Amino acid sequence: MKKKFAMVVTVCLIFLLALPISAFAGPAVPGNGTNLSETFGNRKLTVNVTSFDANYQPASNGPVEVRVKLLNGYPGNYIYQTVSLTLTSSSPSLGSYVYTSNTLDYGWRIIEIVVDFGNFVIGKATNYLVEW
Repeated sequence: MKKKFAMVVTVCLIFLLALPISAFAGPAVPGNGTNLSETFGNRKLTVNVTSFDANYQPASNGPVEVRVKLLNGYPGNYIYQTVSLTLTSSSPSLGSYVYTSNTLDYGWRIIEIVVDFGNFVIGKATNYLVEW
């Protein structure tokens, strides 16, 4: 009887101590620290993404897709377009990924950047006009 009681107490202590610790540890996926910055010039947009896991180590799995939303037209007659960017540089050991757009057409305005990691999405509002 004492052995069964000791075993039940041990199991309860394991659940009480180990479960909260594992709940706060978090998965090793990006999102605990994700930096998103961009540069625009010569009708091209470059997006830099740096991501860290729950332990603030570089996340080795990068974005699934990076895309931008473009706007053209005038009030009451807006046209929207979504363009995917191309991965131009990656360093998984640093958690760093660089995406670049093709040359964008004149007259469009870049209004949003979206970075899709598969299990979550981050975004940023922008306002770049592609001028001639």
